[in-house]
This record gives sequence, structure tokens and C-alpha cells, in this order.
Amino acid sequence: MKRVFCAAAALALCGTASAQEFSIGTFNTYWAFDDQAPHLNWRDRRGDETYQETLEELADTILEIDTDILALQEVENERVVNDLADLLRQKGLHYPHLYVGEGLDPFTGQNVAVMSKYPAIIKPVLRYPYALEEYQDDRTGAPRIAALPKLMRVDLDVEGKIVTIFAAHLKSQRGGETAEEERLAQTRMVRQMARAVAEKGDSRSPSYVAIVGDLNDDVNTPTLRSLRGLHDGSYDFQQTTRSIAESERYTHIYCPWSQRSADGSCPAEAEEREQLDHVLASYFLDQAMTSVEIIRVNKDVSDHDAVKVEFNLTRDE
Repeated sequence: MKRVFCAAAALALCGTASAQEFSIGTFNTYWAFDDQAPHLNWRDRRGDETYQETLEELADTILEIDTDILALQEVENERVVNDLADLLRQKGLHYPHLYVGEGLDPFTGQNVAVMSKYPAIIKPVLRYPYALEEYQDDRTGAPRIAALPKLMRVDLDVEGKIVTIFAAHLKSQRGGETAEEERLAQTRMVRQMARAVAEKGDSRSPSYVAIVGDLNDDVNTPTLRSLRGLHDGSYDFQQTTRSIAESERYTHIYCPWSQRSADGSCPAEAEEREQLDHVLASYFLDQAMTSVEIIRVNKDVSDHDAVKVEFNLTRDE
């Protein structure tokens, strides 16, 4: 695995490293489930791998990503995250602070998590059972309710500065327009939460907020425009990968089933490349950005690539 697509921010900082230099990343682990009940039915998504083999592959990948704060998607539970952190520590990367969502998805059992070198300053919000938003079923026209089963918030103390992370895994694209309407309803809820934190900041006391994760939609789609706040008149969240060449600004390759060959492979001309994984930064956090990269991941490990963004908070001083 190589880090091959990296773009420095226009005002990259030079000079001596600061304690307030840190990085945020996101990585979809692709069904990182253990070998115990109740979700054994999902283990076959990783082929014939044993649980230990899964951990080894994921740990080696996370070593390559090498971030100070890492949001994970598609993890099952605390056991998986703790076992992964233990293995990473043995390999030389220590995340002393682990926060695992208390997912409410009864079908997949998937959770989100944050592995961090920095502690939380207050108790994280690990579930949002009362976050509900109405949307319309495209097939029937009937109203439906969207929830946020895979969202958590953690406020981290980064050397005296508070950095708020909303770690999210939004509705997949399966389901066509109805799935898109559900995803849009989810973004309205997440946007409202993140906006409230971002609006507390000003030039004298900046607020640093990131929306991080597998958002299951590409740059400039209605989903991402809504989540960034391009329609509500408040602070916009910035797309941190904007300086990467458009041809390389993707984290997932999709192939329509109708275009696949008999052996399941995808002709190059049928590939649809899209950025589903994002680090969206509030104004003051974006101003502190120094570099960004998309890290290509071995497809035996995950069907998503990772995103890593580096910041230096002393730029606001």
C-alpha cells in the first residue's frame, strides 16, 4: 500500500513542529466484526479470514494511515476496537483513548468509533436515539422517519484546544432515490448539531469542528452541500480534499452489476469513481489545515480508501 495522492494546502506551514500540530483521518474498515455472537452472519463478508487475520490486516493499514485522531466505520463493538488498539500498540502506534458508538442499527450491527491520542474533555455522545427527521418514500409517496444509528460526538483536548469530532456513517446508496432522501434527512440533523458548535467560535476564541466518516455521497452532491451548510446562511464546512486533483479525488470505485464481466471483474470503462469518505472542517479548523491526502488501501482489506488531513492550530494565534 502506498500514499500516492497528496496535496499540500496553499499556505502549508514551514518550520519547527508544534505540539498543536495534529491529524484527523477516516477509514471504513469493511465489516470489522469479531468471531462471537450475535453478528456472526456478517463474518463471511471478509471471506475466509479469521478474526485475528482481520485485525492484522486492519492494523497494518492503520499504521500506514498514521493519524492522531482516526474515525472508523463498520466496526462491531468495543471488543473489536480494543483488540485492534492492543495490536496497534504492539506494532508501535498507541491510541490511549478509544470511543465506540452505541449503534442503533438492528440490521447490520455496525458501529462507528474514534481512536485518539488525545482525551475527551467531557463524556462523549455515543448515540442519538431521539434524532429523527421525516422524509418521503420515493416509491410510495408516504412519509418515513430517518434516524442516526451510526453517529457519535467526541470533544477532544488537543494540547489545550478543543476539537469536536462528529463521526458518522450515513445511509448507503442502496435503495436509489428513497435512500438519497433518507440520507438528506440525516444530513439535516447532523448539520444542525455541527452548526451549533461551529457558531460558538469567533476570531478571539475559534471553534474547531470536523464532520468525519463514510458519508456515502460524492463531492457537490445534494447530500454534501446540505451537510456543509451551503443553503442555510451559517458557517460553511469546507471540503478538505479540494486541493487534490479531481481525477484522483476518490475513495471508492463502484461497478454496476449490469457492467460486470462473467467472473465478476469490472471493465475499466465501467468504473465509477467517487469520494464517499470525507473530513469536513469548520471555518477555523480549515484555516489551520496544512496538508491532505487520500491513502490508497489494499482492496483485500477494504473497498474504501482512507483520508488524512493535517492541521496546525498555532496558525490562529
